[in-house]
Amino acid sequence: MHILPEQQWRKLGADIFSAVNIARPEAETIIDVLVSGSLWGIDSHGVREYPYYVRSIQEGKLHPDTKGTIRKRTPVMALIDDTNRIGFVAAKEAMDMALDTASKFGMGVVGIYNSGHVGNLFYYLMMAAKRNMIGFVTAAGIGKAVAPWGGSKPVMGTNPIGFSIPTGEGNPIVVDIATSIVSWGQLQTCVLNHKPIPEGWIIDSGGRPVSGLINDLSDFWTNGGSLLPFGTYKGYGINLVAEILAGALTRNGTSDRGMNQGMLMTAIDIESFTSPEDFNAEVGRLVADIRASGKDVLLPGEREFRIEKERRKSGIPVDDKSWARIQELCIRLGIETDGAT
Repeated sequence: MHILPEQQWRKLGADIFSAVNIARPEAETIIDVLVSGSLWGIDSHGVREYPYYVRSIQEGKLHPDTKGTIRKRTPVMALIDDTNRIGFVAAKEAMDMALDTASKFGMGVVGIYNSGHVGNLFYYLMMAAKRNMIGFVTAAGIGKAVAPWGGSKPVMGTNPIGFSIPTGEGNPIVVDIATSIVSWGQLQTCVLNHKPIPEGWIIDSGGRPVSGLINDLSDFWTNGGSLLPFGTYKGYGINLVAEILAGALTRNGTSDRGMNQGMLMTAIDIESFTSPEDFNAEVGRLVADIRASGKDVLLPGEREFRIEKERRKSGIPVDDKSWARIQELCIRLGIETDGAT
């Protein structure tokens, strides 16, 4: 395990993306999304992915110099063809558009298609919370990895969904979950950290459970392995709805017909429905009831905010394999990586 302070990860990211000629505004967004993911403990969507995005840019899989094209616009919605640019940049712009629209009309909905990977949803949900709005985000695409409940072959994506709700004081309630039992990145985290994969996460092409220590997932995917949906048939239903909302509705496509990643961003202005004071008071009463139900109860997002507080003090860790990849990248680009512990 290797640890660097937050600001050193940001500087390292700036050096890396400058070396591959990414414009400063786009680089700052990439770095902010990835560092924020690591601060919240979402390591599968954090700084360990610096090499992945550099490789995707250099191989021409992402087009950082292009701009999205608005294909449809009404007062409350927009649909954007993202032309396969960096997903973080596109998603941030789309959420800003949804929030600006909601501030005028009470609600804003923006769909994007043909986008690069958008990373953790937590980041865009926090954008809504910071403007005292409710956020809803879902994403789909980038291949098929999840078997339908009762099936044995991958058909749908991991299709994350997320919600953010301001509480009037302190941190917002934030839900950011894959609709598979774990995300692909979390599965990969087990492999990188040499941790056994629990039974109930994945199945082989015959529908048989796969568990234990796995050193490499390549053969598993090549041979038709699948993740399972969370929550058995209920999670499968939510996974399917997310695939349709972020895939079919946005024109991105579904299953392996998707054009990279599709995303649906929704912002709701609380004041258009009720006074913020009444809303916060009612949410506050509900939160108090929840906390009174047991001493160990956490609100959604509370774990991530606790990790953020700790990592701002102690630094952001990455596993040994990921650090080795980052070092290899930096050596190739002529960048120093001194300071790891």
